[in-house]
Amino acid sequence: METVDLYVRPLKRLYMSDISFSFYFQQDNPLMGNVIEEKGFEFLRYTTKKAEELGFKTVFYPDHFMLPKNKTLLSCWCVLSALAEATKKIRLCSLVTPIPLYPIHILLKNLITVDNVSKGRVMFGVGAGWYEREFNAYGIPFPKLRERVEMVAEAIKAFKMLCEKEGPVSFKGKYYRLDDVLFYPKPVQKPHPPIWTGGSSNRILTLTAKYAQGWIPYEQPLDAMKNKIERLKSLLVENGRRKDAVEVAMSFRCIVSDKKEEVEETMKMLNLKREFVNVLGVRSRIIAGTTEEVVEELRSYVEVGVRHFCFGMQPSYQIPEKLEFIRDKVIPQL
Repeated sequence: METVDLYVRPLKRLYMSDISFSFYFQQDNPLMGNVIEEKGFEFLRYTTKKAEELGFKTVFYPDHFMLPKNKTLLSCWCVLSALAEATKKIRLCSLVTPIPLYPIHILLKNLITVDNVSKGRVMFGVGAGWYEREFNAYGIPFPKLRERVEMVAEAIKAFKMLCEKEGPVSFKGKYYRLDDVLFYPKPVQKPHPPIWTGGSSNRILTLTAKYAQGWIPYEQPLDAMKNKIERLKSLLVENGRRKDAVEVAMSFRCIVSDKKEEVEETMKMLNLKREFVNVLGVRSRIIAGTTEEVVEELRSYVEVGVRHFCFGMQPSYQIPEKLEFIRDKVIPQL
């Protein structure tokens, strides 16, 4: 019989809702680098185990080799594999893997290994990549977005073939080629681990409508999110799929407290604004405010169709405590 710590109240016992709640380790800030240098992987393990106890659905981990504001980065797939061994229920996903940055055979073997280690809890987060400096540093071409999205689509096709077909697998595409590949073990999840796309361009939305089970854009303002969800639904219908065939999520940095002054102090310390234009020239928004303000803002996203929130709690060294705050004070009001 399953036992539950009386001092830990899983999310599923707090509310009746079709909304899911997850978290991610927001990497592109120097505080996270400091935390990893001081506490190492143990901080990631402890936080994820606590999130699992609190009832969060998925841990998302960014997949990067370089970032503008943080030089201390652990390998995404090594981290996910170690977290899979340390946990029992929480799902695991890259947020998201820049497909053009990887040799496809190494990436897909890493993914299926984590699916086996976790006994079927991994999700495949895919994206086209955005940080050109990261590609240049390792001598990897960074073509135009159109070509990068084509690479993602082709990688997904190869991935599905490797997961679903027995015996030698061959694939000849414009960007990837497989010749009589024996791809074992097969994934635990059938026919393959769920595919989640990141990004918000029209090309990514088209890709999502064709192949994905989930979509998780980053820090979208409410009006932009509403428009993109409507566009995604139209594309799903065009591809012969149900309007709700893709789980719509959103990841975002989040600052929340019962005290307004604490929120403003944290914003100032991290040099953040609620609304801004990101490095790609895209209008963006983080969610920051008192408990009541954050609840109200999240409700507005639910109204336009978001069904999964992925919290990037700030500051980094307070992620475990802030996740408990979200569980206790924010989620029950949604």
